[in-house]
Amino acid sequence: MQERNIRFQQSRYSQAEKDSFRCELISFNGVLRLSKILARKIKASGYTPDLIVAIGRGGYVPGRLVSDFLLFNDLTSMKIEHYTRAADMRKEARIKFPISADIKGKKC
Repeated sequence: MQERNIRFQQSRYSQAEKDSFRCELISFNGVLRLSKILARKIKASGYTPDLIVAIGRGGYVPGRLVSDFLLFNDLTSMKIEHYTRAADMRKEARIKFPISADIKGKKC
């Protein structure tokens, strides 16, 4: 895993925070490994979901991988935003694109 300092302009953060925003870059192999670990934990717990929800943007690939490892077909997605751009965080997260499937009464 790599760490990278990313510079941002016009941020509500202090100059020190603008100059150094800590983020972790995970390779596809890292995502694959972590997805396998999560799928194993879900299997070991005995939990069987009715639906898997992938959270966009960074959760699409892990959601798909976990559903594949669980041999599970019912996968949907939604997008939640907590950032306006880059490191500018909103006061509250908001759902930008809600789940389009009817999930009433389902275990997700």
